Amino acid sequence: MPKSKNTTPAYNALFQEHEPPSVGKNERRGGHFMKVDKGQSCHVFAIASAPTWERSNEVNVAYSNIGTERAMERLNRQFQHEFAEEDKQRLNRDYVIQPFPEPSEEERTEERMSNMREILDVRNRQETVLPVENMYLCGGFREGKMTPEHMWVEDHSNNISYDTFIDRGGIAVVNGVGKDGKPFKPGCEGHAFNGKDIGRIKVDGYTYGQLIAIASGAEKKPPFPNSIANTPQVLMAMETVKLVNEALEKIPGPILTEDEKRVVKAVQEEQLTKDSDTAIKKVVTDLKQPEKGFYESAMAKYAEVGRLQREAARAIVGTGFHPFVKLNQELNDAIKPEQITQSKTLKEAHGHYETLINKINELEEKKNTLPAEYQDKFQEKIDTLRNSVQTQFDAKVKVRETVEQIRRAATSYLEWSNQNATGWRLTNWSYGSYGREQAQKLLDMIKNEDTPMANILKVANETVNTSGTNKNSFSRYLHDELKGTHLVGKDTLTEKFKNYKEEMKTQLRVETEKEENNTRARI
Repeated sequence: MPKSKNTTPAYNALFQEHEPPSVGKNERRGGHFMKVDKGQSCHVFAIASAPTWERSNEVNVAYSNIGTERAMERLNRQFQHEFAEEDKQRLNRDYVIQPFPEPSEEERTEERMSNMREILDVRNRQETVLPVENMYLCGGFREGKMTPEHMWVEDHSNNISYDTFIDRGGIAVVNGVGKDGKPFKPGCEGHAFNGKDIGRIKVDGYTYGQLIAIASGAEKKPPFPNSIANTPQVLMAMETVKLVNEALEKIPGPILTEDEKRVVKAVQEEQLTKDSDTAIKKVVTDLKQPEKGFYESAMAKYAEVGRLQREAARAIVGTGFHPFVKLNQELNDAIKPEQITQSKTLKEAHGHYETLINKINELEEKKNTLPAEYQDKFQEKIDTLRNSVQTQFDAKVKVRETVEQIRRAATSYLEWSNQNATGWRLTNWSYGSYGREQAQKLLDMIKNEDTPMANILKVANETVNTSGTNKNSFSRYLHDELKGTHLVGKDTLTEKFKNYKEEMKTQLRVETEKEENNTRARI
């Protein structure tokens, strides 16, 4: 059948059965639609969402047996009651047969929650890979039933609910959770369950299969709330789904002959004219040769593609995170190039640089532990991160080079000023002590390796701002260092350099703000 447009190929391959393409009849709204492959049932998803049919079947069988013993006991009591009532009427024709007493509200609630606890036992056999403090396995009951008509999960810690249905092509997402005693409508339900008909029982968090199902099948984007979107488990689930979708892209669709295409199209067009599911199915069963042969061979090709897709998807997903996904996540957790950018000093940046490069080299050695087909892919990620680390360190070195230019300018200015300048700032505007004080302040700051480079840039900009523009001013010494010019000592400047001070102030202000923003990001 067609794949749901609301989800990904990975979800269909992992959690939906392959079925021949078919038309469905919309009983409520009228009209027809192309059916999508049947998926996992609501209780299988809510309990485990096991990515293998074998495990899903185990969960389904265990769930199906829940409440059966009590239901059979109640049915036996009902039979005995009815037999006894009939006996009473045979002995006394005027006797009015009394119906079997329905359980009280308290009895019904107790039995429902007892069944929910049995369901929890099945859930507790599944591994929790993402612990959540307040998460609930929920069951909705209708018409006095003792076992849930529908099941879903509510993540109260992150204010989100998930559910699915066997005929749904993905995972419904509700941005919210229910409250005890209040009505609640899960995403797959047309009507809310009454508060008294909802059973909630606490679970430890998400299973591996639930994370994979949500990552691949959530009908709302993003699939996870921001509060857990960057946890390693969710990131690994997203990476796993990415791997599956990449693998599925390499599997070609069914290659049909012209006769097969013609018959498949004709069958679908004929089904669209039918008014019931029985009539729709009869279109296929009534096919005669050679059309029947063409149709069956086309369906066999669809089935073979479906088989290949399932095999590829399940080989990657398995029953736990793929080795590539785990090693990739270890790489992402360990290598944070932004640590270099956020460093306040070159000494700090250099420390991060060495640590990151050593860790990259260490993880690169683990490449050979991966299946051969994933080694090149992992090497690409290694190379990308190594380049990012180098790029960000080079950028920090460039900032330090600016600081070094400031140091040389301050040194040259002080040497000249100490030999040639006399007087105080208020009595000698050109050659006062203030310039020497600021230059010395910069040198002292630069000498201390622990001084944030943003602070040095800021003081340099303040010094330029208060500096004059005469031929031996600090602003000219710094401009010569930054721009490679020769303005110091010149009595007059060409038109090109008339506004050199304002241009330099702008440059320093921009560099200061950039460095301040980078280092502020880690707070």
